[in-house]
Amino acid sequence: MNTDTTETLAAAEDSAEKPATQPRKRRMAREPKPQEASASTAAEAAPLEATARRPATPSGTQPTKIAVVLGLLTRREGATLEQMVEVTGWLPHTTRAALTGLRKKGYQLTSAKADGVRTYRVIEKHDEVAEASDPAAAE
Repeated sequence: MNTDTTETLAAAEDSAEKPATQPRKRRMAREPKPQEASASTAAEAAPLEATARRPATPSGTQPTKIAVVLGLLTRREGATLEQMVEVTGWLPHTTRAALTGLRKKGYQLTSAKADGVRTYRVIEKHDEVAEASDPAAAE
């Protein structure tokens, strides 16, 4: 018989004879912070350029990232993928998915490639659903 097999069998018998122990305490990768400390440190840790990048709305809240992208796209010159990525902090594939989401919401988007750079623009928003549900428009 091989000595490795003998040692393995002996180890298996030893483990069968040991009484069951308490389960180990589950450790988390990062301990959660108390609510009070996390709110104040998060506000202090927010980079100023990220908050200054998007203008505040009249109510004092920041616009959503998709609203910022829509603002870029409604400009006459439109926006490149790199510009949208820079403003939102999204990856390029996420930004393209957001453009698809805008199309599904009824925005008509165009894209043109000039000098190897693709520029996206919003032409108009189709309000077919709003027109169908508006009784004044039907008359």
